[in-house]
Amino acid sequence: MSGQTNETLAERIAEATAGMNTWLRALPEWPSHPVNPTRTVSAHFGPTLLSEHDCVLHYARFLADSGVPWEDMHLELSPGQWMYETAPGARPKRIDLAIVPRDRLAAAKLPAAAGTLPLDE
Repeated sequence: MSGQTNETLAERIAEATAGMNTWLRALPEWPSHPVNPTRTVSAHFGPTLLSEHDCVLHYARFLADSGVPWEDMHLELSPGQWMYETAPGARPKRIDLAIVPRDRLAAAKLPAAAGTLPLDE
């Protein structure tokens, strides 16, 4: 992703998101939609077992197919003390999937002040 614009990255993410949405909706449906005993949480669309991690991995696959380099995707990123200068609890404990272009990451002076190394663009 080095040298590419944020707009190009946003377009690739939008393409991957649309592809993931289409793929999920094409999965066969359960004959009866499973829910927990209190009926407050439901399972996925169909008889494909998809954990949170499965969904992140499949989304990463769609991102790669859209042109986002695998090397710029970071799964299970834990922004620890080495990454941010913030008070305990002020940063997320875990980010399921972050896209951080290598050139931006290489140029970062870590630990960074909160908000100077954006992981949510």
